[in-house]
Amino acid sequence: MGDTAVNGGIDVHLSINRLSCQPMLRPDVADPGVWQILRWAKSLALFALRRSNTRHVANCRSLAAGALAALRNGRGGAGRLRLRLDGLPHGNAPDMPFDLPTVTRNLLIANVAVFLLQQVMGEALLTHFALWPWGADQLAQGSDGVVSVGFRPWQLVTYAFMHGSVLHLFSNMLALFMFGGQIERVFGPRNFVVYYFVCLLMAALAQLVVVKFFTGGFYPTLGASGAIFGILLAFGMLFPHEKMILIFLPIPISAWLFVSLYALAELWMGVTGTQAGIAHFAHLGGMLGGFILIQYWRGKLPIKPQRRLWR
Repeated sequence: MGDTAVNGGIDVHLSINRLSCQPMLRPDVADPGVWQILRWAKSLALFALRRSNTRHVANCRSLAAGALAALRNGRGGAGRLRLRLDGLPHGNAPDMPFDLPTVTRNLLIANVAVFLLQQVMGEALLTHFALWPWGADQLAQGSDGVVSVGFRPWQLVTYAFMHGSVLHLFSNMLALFMFGGQIERVFGPRNFVVYYFVCLLMAALAQLVVVKFFTGGFYPTLGASGAIFGILLAFGMLFPHEKMILIFLPIPISAWLFVSLYALAELWMGVTGTQAGIAHFAHLGGMLGGFILIQYWRGKLPIKPQRRLWR
């Protein structure tokens, strides 16, 4: 979305795009009315990205035109007004998440492809690319004899593209399919890639720390769940009032509450050891990584980004 309005000597350039949704304003403009109109337009851009179909885009165009006209009229109607909405769908575009953006679609393909490769290569992938605990290598009996198994740096990434079963793969890919596209549209492709990998890295680090200092044991961790929980957290933070339904509780609840309850459930199951064999703290690590990165992008941390994504 890009708009230029010149009113009574005030030149406002509004740039709200898929990556940042961040108003860009000339430094000499400090009019409160201008900032209010920018906030409106920012909300409208997010609204259009959330509801990516023709009728919602039409509503967004109408609302944006009215909002910018109000700014013009509020300054006596002087100057000129030009409205342009870019990057929004035209025609009968389907509701999300069926129209998947590039990164989300490629992540789905990559995860499925690696799972199929696991079925062909068997233990070899698990031995070298699953996430193994920190510490000295241990010897294990493999199909090709005794092999040395242990942590390797590349496992911090590779584990997240492997899955233990069809159900494991299906549940993670279903969540990526449902929520990944919406988050990618808001973050933009490059930032979504950064976000996804930060979440899976934090999930891996959390799992390594918990196993090393608390639970002990020597077993592999695999699955995209850490990154998926990060995406779920982002959805709860970006769209807190969207309605979601728990499988065991068929009552619509707000996304922020859904995510909060899910996180508490993961914490309780991790502390009590409920559902052994599931890396609950890796899930929480993915959510923590996502939360820290979003707060950084929002400028809420002591270290500030060069460019904020949201106010």
